[in-house]
Amino acid sequence: MPSPPLQDPHSNALLILFPGFNTLDVNGPLEVLRKSGRSTIISITIASESPVNTATISIEGAQLVANTCIDKDLINRVAEFDTLIVPGAGPDEIAVQLQKGLDIPFFQIITAFASLESHSAPIPRILLSICTGAVFVGSLGLFNDVKFCTTHWAAYAQLQAANDKTANSKGKSAKVLQARFVDAGVNEYGIRVISSGGISCGMDASLHVVRLRADLLLGNGKGNQEAKQTAELLDYAWRRTEGVVMDASY
Repeated sequence: MPSPPLQDPHSNALLILFPGFNTLDVNGPLEVLRKSGRSTIISITIASESPVNTATISIEGAQLVANTCIDKDLINRVAEFDTLIVPGAGPDEIAVQLQKGLDIPFFQIITAFASLESHSAPIPRILLSICTGAVFVGSLGLFNDVKFCTTHWAAYAQLQAANDKTANSKGKSAKVLQARFVDAGVNEYGIRVISSGGISCGMDASLHVVRLRADLLLGNGKGNQEAKQTAELLDYAWRRTEGVVMDASY
């Protein structure tokens, strides 16, 4: 029996930037999540390593000024968000970001979000990596609990190596799948972990998120319709069947 919509249907997403991010990795999810049939159900805050009012420059040279800065205060408030979006970049930019060390705020906020107790959260939390953003998540060992993930095809080996290096206490590392997106189900904290393939695949994964969110916020059965209407509005052919969803109910 379909569940009724929430009384105050609203979702808060956080998208984090770093120097050299891929523009479509950011703009794809932004377009999808904010152009959904009822765009008001998902609001998005953009945070970056750069100081407030200072632009972060993408690999393509586009400049984006974030709403806020990734700092200790935002990390402490990360529970205010139910979705965290981690974009990717080219291999050189990914390497530079990793060389900064996993203890910088950019990585701390990913870890903090992924370990929020969410089994009883009114809106189930989602960790969504786009393209090579999965390498960041894998380097933190955050895929190993859910067993499966994906990324840009050119980074399959790099992500698998990151998963193997950070194998969990049981010696298990997540397997990288060839798919446009992978919804691997929930981790031990109740957070759903979704990863997308390369660049434009982020739009397919984001449409899957629209489906999940609309089912919850607008009532079960509305998700498919909402996602299809969103894809129509964007004149985008949603390649839903090329994604892998571990949760049989979806």
